[in-house]
Amino acid sequence: VLEDRAKWISEWKDLVTKISSDPISGKMLMVDILNEPDERNIGWDTLKDLYISVMDAVFPVNSGILFFVQGTGQTDRGTNWGDGFATNINTGSAKGFFDILITKPYLNQVVISPHVYP
Repeated sequence: VLEDRAKWISEWKDLVTKISSDPISGKMLMVDILNEPDERNIGWDTLKDLYISVMDAVFPVNSGILFFVQGTGQTDRGTNWGDGFATNINTGSAKGFFDILITKPYLNQVVISPHVYP
């Protein structure tokens, strides 16, 4: 992801374009943009740019798409992969992501999707 961000975004756009061309799949498309970002040691400054870049690139291709996003940077709280939304979104490290997200036309199509392993 970090090695060639432009290629990664281009591949997402290509994948969404191909799936969206199917009349059934294109109407039910949901994507998990980056699974378990904590595993890659990606902080919110980078993660928010990755998420927004992908969503900006593929939303025009399929305006009905749902985007699944996970948080990062809270492994010190004893949380699990993708749980980086535990902070207050008005002051926490995810604030920059939400500040940008609320200006986007796909706001209501973003699913906050942390997952927990027992």
